Amino acid sequence: MIKVNVAEAKARFSAYLETVEAGETVVVCRRNVPIAEIRALPRRSQQPRPLGIDRGMVVPASFFEPLPAALLDAFGFDAGLPNRPLSRIGALVVAAGDFSGGAPRGTPRKTTRRGTDAI
Repeated sequence: MIKVNVAEAKARFSAYLETVEAGETVVVCRRNVPIAEIRALPRRSQQPRPLGIDRGMVVPASFFEPLPAALLDAFGFDAGLPNRPLSRIGALVVAAGDFSGGAPRGTPRKTTRRGTDAI
């Protein structure tokens, strides 16, 4: 660990950075009172992180395949709409065929303080 005052750290900052890269820690002091510490960040791994917690775990290809329709029905999901629970309102929207989520196309809009609303 190297202790330096602010003036010296400012004057030789590049040299202290090289020291830090070599693994040393630099403590910056103001009137000989420590105020900051400069140390190297941990190096990032060049290898991709393994999937899951268990380092030896192997994920089978079947994990990424869609779930069977019977299982989706058991949990209240519609096989036609991935990752969306089929509720009563959702069933009505699906039956009506309206996926716009708002006013029909071509409906004039007015601007309010909160945003744009359909008239």
